[in-house]
Amino acid sequence: MPFPRTHDLEELLKLAVGLEPAWANMQTAVAPLTDYAVDYRYPGLSATEAEARDAVQKCEACRGVFRHSPGLAPQ
Repeated sequence: MPFPRTHDLEELLKLAVGLEPAWANMQTAVAPLTDYAVDYRYPGLSATEAEARDAVQKCEACRGVFRHSPGLAPQ
């Protein structure tokens, strides 16, 4: 399945759910991560330490779910 070039993680998740329906419950964790993919990438805005820790925690939780899907080896 082709995926568009985008930083919008919600958009990518919606497409991926078509391949792996179990990922649909990841919407809440993925939604705020798009901001980190774009807003804090360039000079100007900075995340607080608490925001950064929260983002890392959400990323790790998402990665754990995604990597335990059929066909993907946990790492």
